[in-house]
Amino acid sequence: MFLVNKMVRFSQTKVLHKLLMVLLLLFCFENVQSQTSIKKLRKEIEIIEHHKNFSPKDTVYLYKLTDLAFSLRYHNWDSVLLLSQKTLKLSKNAGYIEGKGYSYMLLGDYYSDKGRYKKSFEYYHKALAIFKNTKNYTVQVDVSNMIGRAYDYNDEPAKALLEYMECIEICNQKLKGKQKAEMLAMTFSNLGQLYTFYLKDYDQGIYFLNEGKKIDAKIKDYYFYNVALSNLAISYLMKGDLDKAMSYLKPSTVYFEKIEDLEFVLLNYTIKAGVLIKKEKFDEALIWLNKLEKLHQHMQDDKSLVTFYIYKATMYLNDNKLNTADKYAHKAYELSKKIHLNDGIIRSLNTLYLVYKQKGDFDAALKYHEQFQRIKDTILKKENRGNLNALLAKIEFDEKKRKIIQENEMALAKQNRYIVLALIVLWILFCTVFILWKNAKTQEKLNVQLRFEKEKLEKNEIVLREANRTKDKLFSIIGHDLRSPISAFQGLLRLFKLKEIDEDEFVSFVPKLESDLGGISFMLNNLLSWGRSQMNGDTTKPEAIEVKSLVDENINLLSEVADNKSITVTNEIANHVLIWGDVNQIDIVFRNLMNNALKFTANHGVITIGVNQENDTYTFYVKDTGVGMDEEILEKIFTENTTHTTYGTHNEKGTGLGLQLCKEMVQKNNGTIWVESKPNVGSCFYIELPKRQQIYKNAG
Repeated sequence: MFLVNKMVRFSQTKVLHKLLMVLLLLFCFENVQSQTSIKKLRKEIEIIEHHKNFSPKDTVYLYKLTDLAFSLRYHNWDSVLLLSQKTLKLSKNAGYIEGKGYSYMLLGDYYSDKGRYKKSFEYYHKALAIFKNTKNYTVQVDVSNMIGRAYDYNDEPAKALLEYMECIEICNQKLKGKQKAEMLAMTFSNLGQLYTFYLKDYDQGIYFLNEGKKIDAKIKDYYFYNVALSNLAISYLMKGDLDKAMSYLKPSTVYFEKIEDLEFVLLNYTIKAGVLIKKEKFDEALIWLNKLEKLHQHMQDDKSLVTFYIYKATMYLNDNKLNTADKYAHKAYELSKKIHLNDGIIRSLNTLYLVYKQKGDFDAALKYHEQFQRIKDTILKKENRGNLNALLAKIEFDEKKRKIIQENEMALAKQNRYIVLALIVLWILFCTVFILWKNAKTQEKLNVQLRFEKEKLEKNEIVLREANRTKDKLFSIIGHDLRSPISAFQGLLRLFKLKEIDEDEFVSFVPKLESDLGGISFMLNNLLSWGRSQMNGDTTKPEAIEVKSLVDENINLLSEVADNKSITVTNEIANHVLIWGDVNQIDIVFRNLMNNALKFTANHGVITIGVNQENDTYTFYVKDTGVGMDEEILEKIFTENTTHTTYGTHNEKGTGLGLQLCKEMVQKNNGTIWVESKPNVGSCFYIELPKRQQIYKNAG
């Protein structure tokens, strides 16, 4: 959360470049967030504060407050100061040591942004002491980099370099993995700015910046990768390679515009304006300055505002609008004095000198030029001393680096010996483990095969048991329900053959024989259908079925039975009622239900076949005025593994399979079947089946 981003100082003989350096330092902070993120943080804090168990000592609450303060750094300085003081007080009361450290970091940032570096160092060093004691090495490196950048602001490059050297040592000795990579990338970036802006070693500076960028790419930190591109854009601008600067600036600008990071969008626009001014493309530069002006309305950053005012003054001076140029140059001068920004003072004085010289007011021009020269000489003397110290520090740094490399090489050689020994041991272990693993795999395969064979046998046993059950039921029905009428028929033929009955008597039995044989035929059809269903030999082949014609066919088929009992059978199903199902199976269902209705309806009764339409289904019904059923019978008729047989009104006999067969056939066609009945009133069987178009939708 508190990781500080890679930063590049931007310094050159021309003060314009140094102002850009200051601007970049201000924006290179990881906790840069959009207004949306700030609003989100405020909302989260508000929720915590309104919770019934809220305590100001809650570390999560303090963490959120600190996060908000870091987010507001470039939006509202007053809020940063108030939040920092608040979190410091609350952290002290709560005994939250790291909370105190983060509060000190915030106060250090606040006073650094205000140009009060002595106060800034005081708070940074308090934070550093806390994180050294807690052994939080990541934040320790973070704070050391902050201190180094503060030395940059205060024109003390030698001290800055020593801080960065300390950061590298901590990274190499105390950190690992991604944390080490992030901290090294940040420190390399800071070293890059130091070599570029103070030692004027552009190649070495760009080298360090690229090293940081490579780390960002490796750990897929796209945010900081694009920050590195902005840093390199400024470095190449200083070096004078404007095309190279623009090549790095373009992708970075696209990225920050996409994520709506206003701080870095503002920075990149400022760099672009600087490049265009240096190319003397003033019209294009003015476009970007206008964009900057809109951004500054949403930002609170006086140092970047100084750069903007000087750019505007330069543009109006070039356009010979001297009064407007004078106004912006004075704004830059007054603001620079307020925040102790020497580079801004020098640049604004030089601009004022040029404005009044072009106005022809040479006395005023001379006054500004003398002030400019006096402050510049003071800064140059300080920079010269700083550069000398930086060179000495560089020598010390290079020596330390050489020693570290030498120590690392010795340690590496020692490690290599251990590695060889470890590899031998690992190889032996690997061979042993491989053999054990191979045996385990073989055993596992055998166990899987055994389980498979066992499951297969259990399934076969179930299938065989079901087949035997079906066979027993079939033989039971055949032996009990079919043998009797067939035996009676055989006996009648024997009597006729032995001439114990004459031809007239035999003919008188023909209607009864015909009725019995019809029942036997119907019974055999049901038995065969049920047997195929139980043996999984009866597959469902759905198609569009026109139900009215199917019912009419069954009415014709059963018409003789109906006529014998003077029963009226009415088909109320309309034409073109189409369902989706297996025509043979649906035919068996209707035939059985209609046959049952005829069987249990007394003479002169009425049977009605009709349909009700639902959204996606049709509900067909077969309603009779027959004998009906009581609750006990209703509970049994659809029960699996039972066959409930009842004699009809003319003593018609059945197998008890008809309704069970109907249930199975309806279910195979994605339907349901149920019955409503009252004794001596009649029964109504309902079949719900899917419409044809529903199947089409599912298929699509």
